[in-house]
Amino acid sequence: MDLNIRSVSKEDEANYFCQEQYSNYWSGFFLSVKDPNDQRFVSQTVVQQPVSASAQLGDPVALQCSITSQRTDHSNQCQGEPSVYWFRSGSSHPAAIYMNGNRSGECQNSSGPPSAPQSCVYTLPKNNVDTSDAGTYYCALAACGEVVFGNGTKLDITVPNCHLVILVHRILLACFLLVILILILIIHYRTGKPIP
Repeated sequence: MDLNIRSVSKEDEANYFCQEQYSNYWSGFFLSVKDPNDQRFVSQTVVQQPVSASAQLGDPVALQCSITSQRTDHSNQCQGEPSVYWFRSGSSHPAAIYMNGNRSGECQNSSGPPSAPQSCVYTLPKNNVDTSDAGTYYCALAACGEVVFGNGTKLDITVPNCHLVILVHRILLACFLLVILILILIIHYRTGKPIP
């Protein structure tokens, strides 16, 4: 599906969401329209790696989001620390699930002027995952009146292969029933009573 906006203006800046008909999955993005007269950030990038991840039921998972920001000399007017949010889309309703994510290590400033890029890595830890944790997780940076979303990491939860366990249980049950039948036949043979 495509969304076409002709003659984009500042009024078009918003969150846009798309959901396929009869589907529980949706995707979204924030359209940021840059005003050439307002240069608070030269760039903000949010990168999520890997694009997809898989975990077995009960495993721990750590999703990562790398954020690089580069300020201009005019960015001092922007007060406060950036906020990081995690959103999930999937079979359950989408929700903001984590705010101000844990920093994995310190943010790294490159050596140079104050306008040099700053890079931070945020981690969303998920312990003991279950099937309700499956979905696509989006990392979002909110700073200076702008929100930038990552490309998302799709998390699939797999259930361990139970077929072998079920097969072994069925074989053991059949053996158990066979032993009981043999014992019944032996008892009836020794007592001389006919089997009904």
